[in-house]
Amino acid sequence: MRTEMILAKVAAVLTFVASAAMVAAGLGQFAHESVGVPREIIRENAIISSVLLTGILIVGLLANASDNEK
Repeated sequence: MRTEMILAKVAAVLTFVASAAMVAAGLGQFAHESVGVPREIIRENAIISSVLLTGILIVGLLANASDNEK
């Protein structure tokens, strides 16, 4: 039971990450081609955003895991 729950969460996170990557790539291409934003700025913002989102996901998973142990 516990393993199935962990696998479901991992699958959900991977789905979220893949979807976010596709949307980010599309928005980055649009911003560069249509608006004229330099690629360096797009890359910098993408890295900062991915680090923040990863931190939020890890904290959420750890908080949920600690709640399940109580």
